[in-house]
Amino acid sequence: MNIAKVIKVYFYFIMVLMATASLTFNEEVKYFIVSAFHFDEQEYISDASPSGYSANIFAGGSSKIFIAENDNPNLINFSIMNDPEKSFAEPGSKGIYVMDFVFKTKNESMVLRKLTLKVVGVDSENILKAALVKGNKPISEARHKDGYLIFDNINFKIDNDSRNKLALKVSLSPNLQTGQRIRMDIEKPSDIEILVGGRPYTINKYYPIEGEYLSIARSK
Repeated sequence: MNIAKVIKVYFYFIMVLMATASLTFNEEVKYFIVSAFHFDEQEYISDASPSGYSANIFAGGSSKIFIAENDNPNLINFSIMNDPEKSFAEPGSKGIYVMDFVFKTKNESMVLRKLTLKVVGVDSENILKAALVKGNKPISEARHKDGYLIFDNINFKIDNDSRNKLALKVSLSPNLQTGQRIRMDIEKPSDIEILVGGRPYTINKYYPIEGEYLSIARSK
């Protein structure tokens, strides 16, 4: 088989897979395409999926699971964002910005009640303090438990048809070393407790929802 035929068959194979994934809710097929052909995960994969659906997937060498327990996945848009210019910190730094938790509501208000984050990359005790803040106003301070940061009794309300965010800020141990990277993930749906219209609400997404990295570096 000459090179032209090889390319033609390869292209046809990609088109068939993309068509199949687009016409079904088979998230495993979608993630296969992302992994095999190096597509951008966020651009290609949609959160849309039938209620009650879950699937184990492997992407980028890590295992994730898509969980869709919510019948109304479009009531809340949730994302994690950061400022790349603020993604570095020195050991012992205090009040360092890590990332934003962004919520966008539609026709109903919501309340963020509790948030649990798994600390990845370093021992959680190296996070001396962690707080959720709105502007300069502290909303909730975390407690440590078995490698997790737990924010209890947040009770942060967002009105309907609104976009709002909470920033995560941390204070770091002076024992951290240059080159270490810290990430804080939402491991499972129950780790982010939300009420929408007074009822429990589950965010349909791939879990763990990985946070943004904070890299340890010393200024020259």
